[in-house]
Amino acid sequence: MINFVISQEIHSEYVFKKEKTKSEIGSGIKWNYIDSDSLVLYENGTFHRTKFYHYHEIIYSELKGEWKIKNDTLILNIKLDLQQKTGL
Repeated sequence: MINFVISQEIHSEYVFKKEKTKSEIGSGIKWNYIDSDSLVLYENGTFHRTKFYHYHEIIYSELKGEWKIKNDTLILNIKLDLQQKTGL
């Protein structure tokens, strides 16, 4: 059995993460709120973006495709759009 590992050179990486604790006044109930978003642009012109949101439900999305910059504007051409949603 042969295993292949493929790596790509990263052009740019952008990551955003916000995490807070919320509480309901008077009940003492607390929960976490998490929102994270990342975008990786690869040297070969492809990109990978993931977004995760957790509050009253879990939402996960993944985008893949090709990118280019035209007139100082980043353009993403989406080839894969995967979204999952789970209620709590």
